This record gives sequence, structure tokens and C-alpha cells, in this order.
Amino acid sequence: MSKLEKASYVSIILVCAAALVCLWPTLKATLHPLKHDDPASLLVGQKLDLPGVSWAAGTTTVVIAMSSRCPFCLASLPFYERLSSTVEQGGGRISLLVASVEADATGVTAVLSQHGIRPSRIVQSSFAGLKIHGTPTIFVLDSSGTISHAFGGRLRSAEERELLQLLREADRS
Repeated sequence: MSKLEKASYVSIILVCAAALVCLWPTLKATLHPLKHDDPASLLVGQKLDLPGVSWAAGTTTVVIAMSSRCPFCLASLPFYERLSSTVEQGGGRISLLVASVEADATGVTAVLSQHGIRPSRIVQSSFAGLKIHGTPTIFVLDSSGTISHAFGGRLRSAEERELLQLLREADRS
């Protein structure tokens, strides 16, 4: 084997190693989606304080933090339609609140309206106010405003089923 061939093989190996290092976070998230990798899950057990919002006694509240310009939020709209329908068909123990992270809530209001999604309330907030770094984020809160479950990013089918089942159980209790 000539020096040129050896150098070629070494170069190929180095390029592959560099590509693996750069792509590792994406590969890891795709191949091994772990709940504890979700920053939103770190908020479970904390109280969510949204100005002007009081948490109703005996009620579970689902909070969807979103933006009308977020591609993952827009891709999640079919699930939000099912979520809204589940809340509407329930026994009244669950409310749906949408928190817009935009300067005002008109864009989010328009998108939700176009898709027949009718939250109990739409409020304007910020990433800092919600203690999140991105959208979409979904929180499930108990009647004291404490986060019992948190989901960050676009949900996978299994997470969607988990959330809907959680809400059905909360509505029966």
C-alpha cells in the first residue's frame, strides 16, 4: 500500500469521525428519544405563574405554548384539534389554555380559529415567563398551577396517546 493510499484512508476515517461528532446529538435524539433529555420535563413539580391567570380548583389545565410562525407548532395542529375535542367532550374538569409567545396573540388566535381549535383562553406570554426555550411546549397543571407533566417539541404518536389518555383519566377522577 502506497503512502497516498494510506493518507486517503486516514482522511476518510477522519472525515467520518468528524461527521459523527457533528451529527451525534441528532442521531442520539432520533435513535434513543429519552424523556429526561426534554428540558420541559425539568419543570415538573414547579408552579407556573401566568399574569392574569388563576388556576381553577378541581380543574386540570393543559397549557400549549406556541407561535404562529413555529413550523413544529403548525405541524402539531392536527393533534391540537384532537386535544381540543377531547377537552370539549369531557366532563368539564379540564380546561385548555394557549400561551402565545409572540408580541401579541393575534397570529396564534387566527391559526387556532382556522383549525377549529377553541381553547378556554388565549394569553400572551414569553419564553422566560413560561420558563421554556422553544415551542411547542405542553404543560399539564393541577388545580394549584403545579406542572404535573411536560412535553417539549413536536410530540411523537406515543406521546400524543399518553397525553390524551392522561386527560381522559383526569376528567374521570
